[in-house]
Amino acid sequence: MKKLLLFSFIILSGAFLVFGCKKSNSVDNASAIVGKWRYAYSTADTMINGHWVGQQSGFDSTLGANFADSLQFTASDTVYYIYNGMTTWSNYKVSGSNLVLIGNGGNDTLAIHSISSTALWVGVQSSTYYYWAGFSKYQ
Repeated sequence: MKKLLLFSFIILSGAFLVFGCKKSNSVDNASAIVGKWRYAYSTADTMINGHWVGQQSGFDSTLGANFADSLQFTASDTVYYIYNGMTTWSNYKVSGSNLVLIGNGGNDTLAIHSISSTALWVGVQSSTYYYWAGFSKYQ
């Protein structure tokens, strides 16, 4: 009887450890993205003949005109794009590590490379290329 109780206790303890614990460092991207973000700089790299050429980092002056200088994500589903004092908007949703920008003409999907309370990195990545735009949180 003691062996059965001990065996049951070990099984229940193991099940609790496996199913009862959550990662404490996981970030809820949908909640973390809410706020105001200002473009800081970008990083990019290309793979040629199986080797990364070398990461390039810097301020991409074309990003503002093609995307935004600043982004503001609301808790509902609206994102405001600010460029040179002009504001436009669209809807958005976060699906796992994807940021889906919902427009009249279709949807654009960006990968969320990383997000914290102070920094947001979004962009595109393939097996031979990546481009990440870095934003810092303000206000």
